Amino acid sequence: MQLTTESIIAIVIVVLFIIGVIAIILYFLQLDKNKQAQKVINASIEEINRLSNKVKYLSDANAKLREHNSTLSQTVKKLKEENTTKSERINYLVKQKENLKIEYENRVKYDRLNSQLSEIMYGNLDLEINLWTDKIIQLILNFMPVSAVAFFQKQHDTLTFVTGFEIEEKKQFALGEGMLGQAAFTKTPILETNSVESFFVGNAEIVPPAIAIVPLVFNDETLGCVEYFLNEIPTNTEWKKQLEIWKKVAEGYSAYLRNRKIAKLLQETQYQNILLKQQEQKLKENIKALEEAKIQLQKMNETLEIRVKERTQELEKALTELKTTQSQLIQAEREAVLGKLVSNIAHEINTPFGAIKASAENIKTTIPTLYKNFAELIEELTSNERLLLQKLLQEITNTNTQLSTREERQIRKQFVKILQQHNIKDAKFVARQLVAAGFYSKLTPFIDLFKNPRKTSQILDIIFAFGRLKTDSSTIITAIEKVKKIIYALKFHTQKASGDKSLFSLKKQIIKVLNTYQTYLKNIKVETEFPEGDLTINAVRDELEIAWQNLIFNAIQALASVKNAKLKIRVKKFKNKIRVNIIDNGPGIPEEIKDKIFEPFTTTKTGGEGTGLGLNITKKIIERHNGKIRFKSLPGRTEFIVELPTNEN
Repeated sequence: MQLTTESIIAIVIVVLFIIGVIAIILYFLQLDKNKQAQKVINASIEEINRLSNKVKYLSDANAKLREHNSTLSQTVKKLKEENTTKSERINYLVKQKENLKIEYENRVKYDRLNSQLSEIMYGNLDLEINLWTDKIIQLILNFMPVSAVAFFQKQHDTLTFVTGFEIEEKKQFALGEGMLGQAAFTKTPILETNSVESFFVGNAEIVPPAIAIVPLVFNDETLGCVEYFLNEIPTNTEWKKQLEIWKKVAEGYSAYLRNRKIAKLLQETQYQNILLKQQEQKLKENIKALEEAKIQLQKMNETLEIRVKERTQELEKALTELKTTQSQLIQAEREAVLGKLVSNIAHEINTPFGAIKASAENIKTTIPTLYKNFAELIEELTSNERLLLQKLLQEITNTNTQLSTREERQIRKQFVKILQQHNIKDAKFVARQLVAAGFYSKLTPFIDLFKNPRKTSQILDIIFAFGRLKTDSSTIITAIEKVKKIIYALKFHTQKASGDKSLFSLKKQIIKVLNTYQTYLKNIKVETEFPEGDLTINAVRDELEIAWQNLIFNAIQALASVKNAKLKIRVKKFKNKIRVNIIDNGPGIPEEIKDKIFEPFTTTKTGGEGTGLGLNITKKIIERHNGKIRFKSLPGRTEFIVELPTNEN
């Protein structure tokens, strides 16, 4: 406990006073004045008591003063702490104000960047990829504290350098390789603040404060990757803003890639159309050449007749008449065969040519309309609608199924029900157009495309035109395949055998032919019976495949109007040969043509279908391979038996 100056003085006075009183008492005691001394002593004692009370009062006052001083010190300390807190609060508010100002400026800056980014990305979709990415990079450099940028495109499992600023062209990166490949593989951005990677500006080597690697991901698919060097380490807010910008770039990049893919598809379609026209012209020239050859052959025959007549004039009249009659019969038979061949081939070629011409004209009128409507529509669609339209067109492209009228009617009913559930206007018309375009997939994921009645008509026009292009292209391909078969039949009868033999699996070849005719086998029960192990044969692969095609397709055509149609293929292997049985439960081969079923121009088809050369070609192919072919046919069962030597050595 600390004594004040006033307390010390009071104590000293009291002590001096007590000493004086004691001295007086001693003095009076010496004078033997007891009575007077007693009074003095009593007075002194009273004075001492009074002084003691005063000292006690002063002590209490001093304690209160000390307590007051302590309270005052605490109050002063508290005031100092409050002043410190207020000062810190003021500094914090000033800093927050500055941060808010910076954040506002950044928000305005990034809003401007977003706006300009959309204009550049969607306004330049027809540029090459390096020019398109250059524009994006230049805009980023104007708004972000970036000193160098590199743009990479994902191709399969590799990142390929496209373009950059202040960064030399880099090698390709595999997904998962290095920080760049790892970011693309994990679809996770990387912000590296302790990197030793540098770049050069002139001769000066610069190590950036931070390096950012951001994968361009859209719909959970990595489209590319961006690496850029930052002049300063970004705050969390700035980093998030930058990631939002790159997310928008990824969305625009996805739209760019889709647009390029569609443009490429249209270009390829136009190119195919040109090729088809060239092939059509070439086929016309071949037909013209055939007609000229026919005329030349007739002239040669006429010349031959004249020469024969001239050289036989010296013979006896009977012999001359006999030879003349024989020559005329031969000529008549030749002309009949040739006329029948030319007539059949002309008929068979005209049919696919008509299909090619009609389809080509459809494509010619559809492509400009499709391109114009697509260009007008794409500007009105949202990004989600564009994505849905792209996926729907892709579904049509990938669909190779051919449905019956009954199956198409069932799908239309399903579509109408779904459209009506979502309150889509003109549900029946929409469903009919979708099915007519060849769309048979699930409709629900694409329902948002048809919620706007104003856009629905344009969207349906695009879808229908696209489906029509696919149908016409398929028709042309089918027609060309048919013409190829006809030309092969003609070449087979006019040229010598060609092609080298090789070892291959007969089982795999027959299964391949069955897969080729899978569309026609939907309503036919197919049974196959092969021996264990593979069936290796030494033969001309292409020729033998044509033989199986002819036999199997003949069976398919015979089963066209049969209920519970069945086709069975049984293969057995013997020591040096293989036997193939092809059995169907069709109506059978008419009795009147059984004896000449393998002769040229013999057919069971009506209405001019087929050339009547299929079985004739098949028989010649089998015989070229030293094999045999025969058949057994009754109403309800027809069986062709083919035996071939294996010739494995």
